[in-house]
Amino acid sequence: MADKNFKVKSGLNIPITSAAILTTDSSGNISSTNVLPITAGGTGQTSATNAINALLPVQNGSTVNYVIQSDGTNINWGKLYNQTIKNNGTTVTPRGIVNIVGATFADDSGTDTTTLTLNPAIKTINEKTANYTIATSDNNKIIEVNSSSNVNIAIPTNTVDSIPIGSTVSIVNKGAGSVTFVEQTSALPVSRYSAPATFLGIAFGNSTWVAYASSTPYTSSDGVNWTARTSTQYTTREVSFLNGNFYSYGSRIFRSTDNGLTWTDVVGSTLADPINKIEYANGVYIAAGDNGRVGLSSDGVSWTFSYPIGTTTADFSDVVYTGSDTWYIISSAVPRIYKSTNNGTTWTSVSNNLSITPISLDWTGEYLLVTNDFGDIISSADGATWTTRLSTTGSVVEIIQYNSILYAMIGDSSSPYVVYFYSSMDGITWTLNDTKSLSSISEGSQPRGAGVSDSGTIIWITNYPSLWTTGTESSLIDSLDSSKKISKRYGKVDLYKYASNNWVLSGDLDSKTVDVELNNDSYYNLMGVI
Repeated sequence: MADKNFKVKSGLNIPITSAAILTTDSSGNISSTNVLPITAGGTGQTSATNAINALLPVQNGSTVNYVIQSDGTNINWGKLYNQTIKNNGTTVTPRGIVNIVGATFADDSGTDTTTLTLNPAIKTINEKTANYTIATSDNNKIIEVNSSSNVNIAIPTNTVDSIPIGSTVSIVNKGAGSVTFVEQTSALPVSRYSAPATFLGIAFGNSTWVAYASSTPYTSSDGVNWTARTSTQYTTREVSFLNGNFYSYGSRIFRSTDNGLTWTDVVGSTLADPINKIEYANGVYIAAGDNGRVGLSSDGVSWTFSYPIGTTTADFSDVVYTGSDTWYIISSAVPRIYKSTNNGTTWTSVSNNLSITPISLDWTGEYLLVTNDFGDIISSADGATWTTRLSTTGSVVEIIQYNSILYAMIGDSSSPYVVYFYSSMDGITWTLNDTKSLSSISEGSQPRGAGVSDSGTIIWITNYPSLWTTGTESSLIDSLDSSKKISKRYGKVDLYKYASNNWVLSGDLDSKTVDVELNNDSYYNLMGVI
């Protein structure tokens, strides 16, 4: 239908509601004589501000800083917080979502308050390259382990260090070696039994114990029942298991390739200066002898002997390898220690003023340890500067290592006869595990050597036909090796792993055995150590 024009009568009144009337003028303009109420589609107001306020939910003093929000059907007021966010004092632009990591929240509806508590700052401590025992002072810190060798991190018992519940210690393995958590115990099983003879040396290898009494070798599968083998006719000072074979030595060097059943004299003649210790590492055998004599061999059969320090007054009693072609050797007749950085070819004195007359030398992976015949143990990182770590009333000290943990037996040479058994994670701090009182010296009060089996049983030989045996602290808690698997875990500890930028509880160490896969993460937290 076509558009039509029409005229509206001037002065026409059209009632819309009881409160509003539309009127027309002579020009045909339509206007209202009053405001249009909300019920008629208006606002009931005469200004824009009042009009919008009339359409919104009720406003009063309690709706300050509120914004409109919808529940999908109706609109209402939602509270708006005008906040300033700062990072270390610097204001940052807030986003729609603020994600807080590493904090705890507490909400109080009564006071309309949410409390955010940031965890204490974690501080980095020095790297650890050898065994270490966690302490209270490590709370909220990171232990960074960086070693090519395996390292043990011990969790102390409550009697050793009462670390508060809720403490956090972060362990980061940065090295190629694995990190194993072990439980530090306060006592080890100790027992004594008779030997068929007074053993001068003992060693374990290939599931066999081998010991020497004068010139007669003995073998045993359990360390209790011994069988004498054919005498070598020459007195032995020590026995060692090196590079898959047994060696006995003194005035001669014998080797057994059949686990102690038969022996071959590899030198073929009596040595003018007897050998006190042979060690093998880094592809070389090094022998420490009387009067400053040193022997070198690449195969343990062909030997070259010399006097590298240019004197015959020093009796070398022990030798150890510390890595990177570096060896240390000690002189007991003249209290000195010598160092070689070329696999034993040349030697240089690094300490002319040892505080004790050295008898034995050990390497912890971080420190050199020297013992004497007066119950003392001293340590040094470089062989030049020495610190006393243990001083006892004993007279003879013997040290052996198992699973990177150090064990020491200390005995008395005079009445009353007492033997002491210690252990240490690092050679610095020593824990007394047991003390045994003897009725006579013949019960074995003076240790003269030790061997340890693959399962961790230590046999200590003494100056009499008497043997001592002890267990080892081998309770495995967790291992940060390539598989990241927990085998056994003891003590009340929570173990956390770092994943997706957050610490995730992986399990608790509540006196029970569990198996948990930890993927390949290298960052762990131990929390709640007690």
